[in-house]
Amino acid sequence: MLSAIATAFWNLLGLLGFPKPQSPEVRGITRFRVNRDNEESKMQLEIGLDVFNPNPYKIRVLEHDLDVFVNGKVVGKTAERRRSVLQEKDNSQLTFGVRTDLTKVLGGIGGLVGGLVGGLVGNLVGGQAGGKTSAAKKVDVRVKGYVKARAKGITKKVSVDFAKSYKL
Repeated sequence: MLSAIATAFWNLLGLLGFPKPQSPEVRGITRFRVNRDNEESKMQLEIGLDVFNPNPYKIRVLEHDLDVFVNGKVVGKTAERRRSVLQEKDNSQLTFGVRTDLTKVLGGIGGLVGGLVGGLVGNLVGGQAGGKTSAAKKVDVRVKGYVKARAKGITKKVSVDFAKSYKL
């Protein structure tokens, strides 16, 4: 009911020449890091999303519900009710963490750790210290779900479905 009143209010203001709030634009994945957790079998993934606010006023991010995939396998989910503010007509980075099991991450990466260690040892033994490892792996990261935001009394869910490859 309140949302219908707010929408009617903004439609009336639109007739008077005031712009209706536009949805924030989620432009893609800007950050992917794998960090150790305090527990041996756990990993912390850090993901950053680039979000643009096209409005001349601030937008509050109320919550997000996102699934994180590594090489096509679900490695974790983040669902938080966290308040963030997107500044007017500006890019912001929405950063969140996903705590997951080491076996899920290694399964998604496909033995990445073994390949990196083998490449580093091969380079050091072969006399190419300081060079690039021959075992450089690509990791495909995908984030899918939604981000819920509010501006001037209007709440919207923005769908997110982005993928990006990272060279580790």
